[in-house]
Amino acid sequence: MQQKIIVLLIIIILSALGLIATDIYLPSMPSMAKYFDVGLNIVQFSISIYVLGFGIGALLYGPLSDRFGRKPVIIFCLITSVLGSLCCSIADNIIILFIGRLIQGFSLSGASVIARSITKDISQNQIQMAKMGSILGIVFPFVTAMAPIIGGYIEKYAYWRWNFIALILLTLILFGLIFKKLPETNTQLRVLSFKKILNDYLEVISNKTFMKYNIISALVVAGTMSYQAISSYLLQVKVGLSPEIFGYTSLIIAFSFVGGGLLNSKMVTNRGINKMLQVGCFLFIISGVLLFTFGIFDFINVYTVMLPIMIFVAGSSIIYPTASAGAMNIFANKAGTAASVYTFLQMIGGTMGSSLISISKHLGQLQLGELYIILGFIGFIIMLTITPKVIKQELIT
Repeated sequence: MQQKIIVLLIIIILSALGLIATDIYLPSMPSMAKYFDVGLNIVQFSISIYVLGFGIGALLYGPLSDRFGRKPVIIFCLITSVLGSLCCSIADNIIILFIGRLIQGFSLSGASVIARSITKDISQNQIQMAKMGSILGIVFPFVTAMAPIIGGYIEKYAYWRWNFIALILLTLILFGLIFKKLPETNTQLRVLSFKKILNDYLEVISNKTFMKYNIISALVVAGTMSYQAISSYLLQVKVGLSPEIFGYTSLIIAFSFVGGGLLNSKMVTNRGINKMLQVGCFLFIISGVLLFTFGIFDFINVYTVMLPIMIFVAGSSIIYPTASAGAMNIFANKAGTAASVYTFLQMIGGTMGSSLISISKHLGQLQLGELYIILGFIGFIIMLTITPKVIKQELIT
């Protein structure tokens, strides 16, 4: 039991680390823009750079963990991420910051991919994996919520560079925990040639049901990253929150994530993953309509920003574990490769969402609402094309 708790803790931190690396410096974005003498939207673009590196790295780490095991690949990723964080902490111009963020993203994608693979390794079936994902979704939002809170106090009492120094310290602690306590969960190492890896990727990508679940998840990541990119502008510049108060808004998001996770864990067994994904997409659309309406009337305060975001986050906490369970269980013997493709397409969605927000003229809640409405409808339409019969057939295959 103690070993299971330790493994669960490691999965939580691994899953959260990529988000922590994005969230911790959000309160410092306005001051970073002043330091580098660039517009706020340029600093926001560092999120897109990070997500791009995350997506590229995701394609590599899954097959490597199938071949060499989860543990050695995780250790490599954590060591490399320390180098990226160090680069960010000493950056004296925006280009160096972008390089550091690219290295961070490329490295920490391994943590996310392998955390998903480990979850698959220790789950017996699709429903159990969905339930475990929901349980994790209840816990790790509070872990990630601490990042912008800590970042807010770092911004107020220290200096923005300490955000990345804090990341280095956290990564080293996790490294020690994994090195001493994590068992190897991949008990069936596969000998893979380049041709075999390519064939595995083609098999995963050509599976229509897998890709549909993957695209729905990518739409949610696009929405999540677009909010992260614009959140400091909406809540600090427009509403006028201080850095530390802005950091505490992450707790509101965490409670919303927990609410959706609890709902999903109780209903997914009876309703099935398809019905729950439709619920998630519907909440996505409602959030977009509210943001768009508030934006039309230029009605902006903490409540008109956070209420729609809470609804979106609740829908996200339903979609993330449920779509992952539906996709990953199609390829039980290729969990690493499937996790790589899954994470890569998620990050492509995240890159597109955050880039659209960063390069476009900021229009308050209006542009975010438009994006959420479009993405929500796309996800809902995709869900209608996935039938239980097809799912059952492809899972057996």
